[in-house]
Amino acid sequence: MTSRVLIVEDDSAFVTILAMYFEEAGFQVSAVESCQEAYALPKGTFKLALLDYQLPDGNGLELLAYLLTRTPQLPVIVMSAHGEPDLVALAHTVGARAFLRKPLNGQDLRQVLDDKILDVAQGKTRLR
Repeated sequence: MTSRVLIVEDDSAFVTILAMYFEEAGFQVSAVESCQEAYALPKGTFKLALLDYQLPDGNGLELLAYLLTRTPQLPVIVMSAHGEPDLVALAHTVGARAFLRKPLNGQDLRQVLDDKILDVAQGKTRLR
């Protein structure tokens, strides 16, 4: 069974780039553009989530908290063009495994994913 990754991002061009990356890594990608669309998704469906911080109908930290109440071990990466230290710290406090500042480069994304997140999401290992 293919692992699924959730991308919640309102920039369709960026979603296309992320989707290509994850599909090449063997994931099935589901992308939505808003918190409301993400709230409607079935529980426990995803092995990894990438959330934009600034969404049209809310923010990624609210969505992060919601997703973690439904799937506590879900690895979540928060992305934002706003990388102020307080926001980064808050994202980690809420439960993000990583915070990436946009615009992302492939090396940043690979480094975060190689730091055990990708293996966990693909079911190869467990985080301790």
